[in-house]
Amino acid sequence: MTEQNNVGSIFGKIATIQREVGAIPRNGTGPSQKGSFKYVKAEDILDKIHSLLVQENVIVVPALEYTKHETEYVNNRQMVSVAIKAQYQYVSVDDGSYIIVTAIGEGSDIGSDTATRKAATQALKISHLHTFTIPNSEFDDEGYEPSAGRGSEPANTKAAQVISKASRSAVTPEVSELQGTVRKFVDGGVGADIVKAIGERVTKELNKPSYDKNDADILRGIVTALNAGEVA
Repeated sequence: MTEQNNVGSIFGKIATIQREVGAIPRNGTGPSQKGSFKYVKAEDILDKIHSLLVQENVIVVPALEYTKHETEYVNNRQMVSVAIKAQYQYVSVDDGSYIIVTAIGEGSDIGSDTATRKAATQALKISHLHTFTIPNSEFDDEGYEPSAGRGSEPANTKAAQVISKASRSAVTPEVSELQGTVRKFVDGGVGADIVKAIGERVTKELNKPSYDKNDADILRGIVTALNAGEVA
C-alpha cells in the first residue's frame, strides 16, 4: 500500500532514483553445504539506495509494528520467529512532500536475538525493491512466477516442462498454502534461483528422488530456510 500527501517534488525524486538505480548484482554467496547459491545481498540494495536518497535529498522515516512474535524450541534451542508490518515515509526535504509505503518482513533466529533485525531488514529491502522498481534478473521460469501469457513459447521449453510436471502432481491445500508463502518471498525480492538452490538442498537432506515443487516436505523445508533468513 502506498499513500501520498500532495503532488510535490517527491514524485520526481523517486522517478530519478528509479532511472539511476540500475540492476544490483548478486554478490552474496550462500554456504557451500547449501549449494553456494548466489543472491542479491540486502546491504547492497540498502547501500545503493542510500546514496541515491542522499543525492536527491530524500529521507526515510520508519514505523514498525509486530504482527507476529513466536518462540519455540528446536533441538532444545530457542527459536524466535518474527513478522513485522513496516511503514516507510519517503520525504522530500525540499518541500515536505512524501509517500508512505507499507511492507511486511519476516525473520527467524535460533539461539540469539537477531530475528527482529532480520525482519526489519527484509521489510526495508522489500520497500526499496518495489518503490524504486529495482531491476532483478533472478526471476526466471523455474521460480514461482505465473506462467500465463507464454503461449507463444514452444511446448518443449523448460517452462512448459515445469508446468507439465506440476499439473501431474496433486496439489493439496497445505501445498497450495506453502507455495503461496514461497511466492511472497519471491515477490519480495528473493531470487527464484535461490529458492531452487534451497529446494535442491532440502531434497538431498530428505533423501527425495528429485526436487518437486509440489512436495509438501520439500516446501516446508524451503519455507523454514527462508524464514530463518538464509537469504536476508
